[in-house]
Amino acid sequence: MNRNPLCCIAYACAMLALLAGLAGCGSGRRGDRRSDIIAFQARDGQGVRQIWVTDGSGSPPRQLTTVSSNVQPSVSGNGRIVFTSNRDGDFEIYIMNADGTDQRNLTQDPGRDWYPAISWDGTKVAFASDRGGTENIYVMNADDTGVAALASGTDLRHSAFSRDGSTLAFVSNLDIYSVPSAGGSAVNILSNPGIDKSPCYSPDGEKIAFARNTEGTLQVWVANADGSDMDQLTNEAEGCGWPSWSPDGSKIVFVAKRGGEFRLYTMNTDGTGVAVLLPDTVIEEGQAWTSWGQ
Repeated sequence: MNRNPLCCIAYACAMLALLAGLAGCGSGRRGDRRSDIIAFQARDGQGVRQIWVTDGSGSPPRQLTTVSSNVQPSVSGNGRIVFTSNRDGDFEIYIMNADGTDQRNLTQDPGRDWYPAISWDGTKVAFASDRGGTENIYVMNADDTGVAALASGTDLRHSAFSRDGSTLAFVSNLDIYSVPSAGGSAVNILSNPGIDKSPCYSPDGEKIAFARNTEGTLQVWVANADGSDMDQLTNEAEGCGWPSWSPDGSKIVFVAKRGGEFRLYTMNTDGTGVAVLLPDTVIEEGQAWTSWGQ
C-alpha cells in the first residue's frame, strides 16, 4: 500500500507532540508553567512549629523544615520561600527553595527579625525588626544585600508586596498601611477600633484581602487597594483569617476555626464556594499562616 510521505511526516509530528504533552503532564508542568504552592505553618510530631507546603488541589502536605521552630512563610512566583526561624538563638529571616533545600539565614542580626514577605519575582524581601532599639519595616535584596529601613511604626507585623513589587502593605498598631517599596511616605489605608491584619494584594493589584475583627471574631474581608469599598467575605462563627490569593486571582485560601480546630479552606473571591483544603491537617490555634505562590 502506497502512503503519502507528507501524511507520514504529519502523523509523526502529531505523535511527538502528544508524547511531549504527556511528559509535561507527568512532570506537573505544562510548558514552563510552574505548579502552585501553598505554604503554611503547623506543628510536627514533636509539637514543634514547622513550614509545610501543599497546593490548590489539597495534595498531601510536605514538611520542609526540621531544625528548631520555623514560622511565617511567604512564597514567591518562582518558588522561593522566606520564613522566620529561631534556630540560631534569636528570630532571623531565612530563605529556601520550594522543596526545602538551600536554607540560608538572610539577616544575621542580634535584633528580632520576623514577619517576612518576598516579592513575586523573588528579588526583594521585606521584614519587621527591632534592631537598633527601634521598630522598622526593612527591605533587602533576596541575596541579603542592600538592607534599608522603609517605614517605622509600633507593633509591626505582617507585610505583603503587590504583584509588581511597587508597593508594600504592612500592619502597624493593628492598622494596615501601604508604602512605595522603593521608599516614600506610608499611608494608613485600613483602620478600625478592632483589629486589621494579614494584608495580601490580589494578583492584578486592584484589591487587598485582609482579616478584620469588628464584632468579636476575625473574618476575611476584601477592599480596593486604597482601602475603599470594603466587603466582608466570610461569616465564620468561630472566626477565620490569614487570607492569600491564588496566583491566577480566582481563589483565596484562608484558615478557619470550626469545631474548635483550625484548618485550611479555599473560597471564590466573592466568598462563595467555601471548601476545606486539608481535612486531616489541623493548624495550631493563633499561629495560622498561609502564602499562595508558584
